Amino acid sequence: MYKCKPERSVAQTRLIFWLGLGIPAVMLFVSGALPAFGSIVRLAAFFIICITIMLMVRYSLSEYEYAVDGESFSVTRITGRRRTVVCSLSLATAEKLLPVKEYRELPASERAIIKYSLCQNMRADSYVFLCDFNGRRTMVEFEPNEAFVKILRDQIDKARGGGGNAGGGEPVPEYKEQ
Repeated sequence: MYKCKPERSVAQTRLIFWLGLGIPAVMLFVSGALPAFGSIVRLAAFFIICITIMLMVRYSLSEYEYAVDGESFSVTRITGRRRTVVCSLSLATAEKLLPVKEYRELPASERAIIKYSLCQNMRADSYVFLCDFNGRRTMVEFEPNEAFVKILRDQIDKARGGGGNAGGGEPVPEYKEQ
């Protein structure tokens, strides 16, 4: 089994935290000076605090772990001590594995109908795993490192029976689990 766990962006976490506290604090201070619109400003500050909590849970408290085991690709969400398998896909159904920038350049007819973003950081160098799931084209966006991308492409080629190169680039040499 091959695993990859991306590094968390500390700067991103700090930015979410301080903006999520700073903007509502200023809004609550200003709401005292605006008696006619004070309740609206306080309500907007409450919504910003709620959005900040959602973003902190999504991008700061949750981690993702990507794994390739035999003929399946799985993603596990780790929140505290709890581990939840978010998705597990067969590598035999894989169509392409490509960087998200290349995916965005695909024509609309080749893009996925079902989309999942399983990235740990907001602005990550992510990849797209395109596959056929229950007859529908599905996209899983995730952020692996380069070694994991090579391993995943190699495993996709093996699952397909060795035909093709799983999304481009040079053929990948054999990798052994350490």
